[in-house]
Amino acid sequence: MTTSTSLIPQIKNSTSIQINEDFNVSFVTFVDNSQFYRSKNFQQLFIEKEFLAPSKNRVLSTAYENNVEFGCYETLYVCIGGNAEHVMSSSNNVNYSVNWNFGDHNLENGSGYLPKKENTLICNNNFTLCTLYPTFNKTNTRIYNFEILKEDTTLNKNINFAHVAYGAVSIGDQVYTQQANIFNLTENTRLSFAGESIVILGYTI
Repeated sequence: MTTSTSLIPQIKNSTSIQINEDFNVSFVTFVDNSQFYRSKNFQQLFIEKEFLAPSKNRVLSTAYENNVEFGCYETLYVCIGGNAEHVMSSSNNVNYSVNWNFGDHNLENGSGYLPKKENTLICNNNFTLCTLYPTFNKTNTRIYNFEILKEDTTLNKNINFAHVAYGAVSIGDQVYTQQANIFNLTENTRLSFAGESIVILGYTI
């Protein structure tokens, strides 16, 4: 089968949801064997935050150790289906690739990491991304940090919003399923996960 490259991602289906006045979230399933190219200026769409070297997230730290230059931004991606190869240009112009599988994401230190140079996702097996991105009205007057949860958690801070990216989560007797938004959660709130589930947290700093 021929692999195709496009500046516009080739998709099977997509859904976008507004979370609040600052952020939207999208769910996109890409066409198998297609390539989604992102230019070296792609990250300029987002508010840049202070850079901290990634060290815990596999898909980031291995690329960083191989001279891929990243910036930190108010956006994030998490894989909720399929797999992809992420090919990134390094500072010495040698391509480095890392595989994305279910649950992989670009988040560490509260920020989403984006390559500074051109990069391409090669998508397979109904590769599906849940993407958090700012609305057109988003300003730098409110700066957010993010977290991704995959297991039962008691919150250690107040949270502006939680979004169920995959699966289901319950708070007390209330069950929230995929694509649900939950607002204004307070410290010590308990989130209980059903099986393989993923929740995105956002809070102002």
